[in-house]
Order: sequence, then C-alpha cells, then structure tokens
Amino acid sequence: MLKNFYKNPIEIIKKDVQEWVESVFFVKFPKWKHRVAIIVMGSVPSGAYDKYSDLDLQVIASEKELKKYSLNQIKEFKKLIIKSGLPIQLHKPVAFSQVKKLGLEWSNDGEIREYSRALIISDPSGEFERLKKNLKKYPRNVLKEKLDWLIAESNFNIADRLKIAVERKNEFYIEALKIETIRYLMNAYIMGNGACPVYDKHLFSEIEKIGHSDKYLISANKLMRTRDGKEVLEKIKVLRDIVMTDLIHKRLIPKRTEKEWCALRPKRKVVF
Repeated sequence: MLKNFYKNPIEIIKKDVQEWVESVFFVKFPKWKHRVAIIVMGSVPSGAYDKYSDLDLQVIASEKELKKYSLNQIKEFKKLIIKSGLPIQLHKPVAFSQVKKLGLEWSNDGEIREYSRALIISDPSGEFERLKKNLKKYPRNVLKEKLDWLIAESNFNIADRLKIAVERKNEFYIEALKIETIRYLMNAYIMGNGACPVYDKHLFSEIEKIGHSDKYLISANKLMRTRDGKEVLEKIKVLRDIVMTDLIHKRLIPKRTEKEWCALRPKRKVVF
C-alpha cells in the first residue's frame, strides 16, 4: 500500500496515509486521537514525488498535548517504522504556536513553503487549516523586501564577485556564483508569481508550472551549459534583465541601476 505510494495519485496516497494513521499511529498514541493535526509535507503535496521520495509526516498539537508523550516514545516508534520498511519519515512533533509564529515573522521561507502546501491527513479542530490559509500568501510589503534582497544579491554577485572571479579565471568560484545567482533569480521569478521559494531540486520543475515561462527556462538552461567565464557573465546578465523586467512590470521592484542595487541592504532575507 504505502511502500509503492509513488505509483499513485495524491488522492489515493492521502487515503492510504489516513488508513495507516488510524490503524497504526493512533493505536500507538491513542491520547492524541481527535486532538492533533497530522500532515504530509515535502514532495508529495507539490506532486514532485518519485520512487526515491519519502512520506514526510508531521504531527502538530497544542503544547499541552505534546507533553502527553515523550520524545523517546516518538523515537522508538520511528525505529519500528524503519524496521517495517515503509518509506515514512516521522518528524519531531511541533506546537501550533510554532506554526503560527511563521505567519507573524515571515522569516523561514522553507518552513512557510512546507506548511502552506501541506496535505492534511487529520485536523479535527481545524486549527491547522486556519494557520495554513494565513501562510498561503506573503504580505505585499514582506514580499517586496524579500524580492529586493534576491535582486540585490544577484546584482552584487554579477557586478562584483563574478566579475572578479572571471578576471582571476577561478573556474570553481565562477561555477559556484553562477549556480547561486540562478537560484536567486529563478526564485525571485517564482515569488513574483505568487509562490514560495523552493529548494534547488525543485527549482526548474516549479518554473515549468508557471505559464509563459519558456524564455526564463531557455535562458537559464543556456547559462547552465556555459563554462567560459566571460560568456557566463554575459548570459547571466540576460537572465537577470528578463527577471527584473517581469518584476518591474508587476510593480514588485522599482527601477534601479546596477550600482544602486549593489548598495541596497534589504532587511529581510530569503531562507531556502
């Protein structure tokens, strides 16, 4: 059932996980039944799962409920899961207050993405559903500050770090800066289209989900295949200009010169 979950659509996976939670998890932790939220995070909710993927389960509860079972009991149960051969990763339980804090601070983009996309398996109180809705969209001022950071870092990489690396013919550093700048620019495009930034392994597949994104993918793929330092510098500027034009058109960033972007020090960073 769950061993080959990757062969099934999300609806079937959700049903199978719900059955496992009822017949196995709540049998082991009966005091939590009807009292905790259980969600699936990771690649499954995004639809980017395959035979190498796991089912990432997260338990969320009030601080009072979390005290009903010790961390050692959770760890022992995780060992049983491993012995069973099921591709389930049971993460350390967290409190609802921790999830709520994400929507107040907007600092940990990776966690915001995971919780905002999560597949709900059990949520009897509806508490997690309410928190999830709050994480669906960045406040516009927060979004603009984070985009400022991504674009400022990209411009500084191009105008300063990459330029010097090319002059020094430091091939390794050129490649490292190229990858980092692609990460920043492509995630800026993703965030500008209403989604959370993603990890590198999902970067291009996430771009593909956005309509009319061919020119971004073509430009990024050409850049990925380029090794000559001077050509990298030329092509990375093309990608930068394409992304910035899109964000300026959407009024998410203002027009600034490269020098002005390099001098900018935005307060909020993007944490992948």
